[in-house]
Amino acid sequence: MRPYRITFALGGLDPELCPKQIATVLECLTWAHALYLANHPEVPSLSSLASSGRLRHAGAPIGFRPDGEEDWLDIPSALRAGKADGRTLSAWVAAELRVRQGVHAKPVIRARMNGRRVEYRPSVKLPDGTLHEVLSNPEAGWRAVGTPQHPDRHRLCYVLDLFQPDRLPLTQATLQCMLDALTDIDARYLQRHPEVAPIHQAGVRYEEEPPGQEDWQDVATTLRTRTCDCDDISPWRAAELRVRLLNARAIMKPQKKADGSSLYHILTLMPDGTVEDTSRDLGMR
Repeated sequence: MRPYRITFALGGLDPELCPKQIATVLECLTWAHALYLANHPEVPSLSSLASSGRLRHAGAPIGFRPDGEEDWLDIPSALRAGKADGRTLSAWVAAELRVRQGVHAKPVIRARMNGRRVEYRPSVKLPDGTLHEVLSNPEAGWRAVGTPQHPDRHRLCYVLDLFQPDRLPLTQATLQCMLDALTDIDARYLQRHPEVAPIHQAGVRYEEEPPGQEDWQDVATTLRTRTCDCDDISPWRAAELRVRLLNARAIMKPQKKADGSSLYHILTLMPDGTVEDTSRDLGMR
């Protein structure tokens, strides 16, 4: 089965928010790695994979495309490719420490400005505050965010080995981590931009994506395109409630298709425990 691709379309990046938003996406990848390692204890350690030549460091972003999109691989996708870049490796190191050594390491982002664009480099922070550098060269691994034309826009594509019949719980847990990450990104954006109208009044409408396309848009991207799918709508709705200090969450509702596969519809779990389908309010039929 081919890997599944979900792209975070981020259009609200600025020098202050950008490192926090990229760190949120990297933490999400770390949780995906940790979930996989917990379910697959047979995966060799990173050090043994590197020493045996089964996994090497990719010096450049994997799958980089002219629009600024780049691939972030989960563990099975990286093993299949035989290589991983600094982002994937830093998340993998942190996940391995959490799952196999009980050390609550976390990926962190070091950021710097290069003209109008933000560059970032991932590291791993240990509980005592020390940094574990995945890459030995201090100048290696810096990556620019956005494109020269649009320094506030970035596309991060998760390449995930999910949706296989024996991995349904792992699939659902990974997707929930991603929904939580997008909700967190949206909440940070709304806190910084209190002028943004609530989603029901923002002039956006529901539009289903073409088959095979999975763009998970942040608030800024949705405001620009004026169209959104359920995986964009429910995180925004949950985020605006969180900004008002109300506990809400974007959640999945699996639906069985005729061929036996699962289709996921994204809803919003409200503070009182009820579930809201904001997509229907915005035009889904």
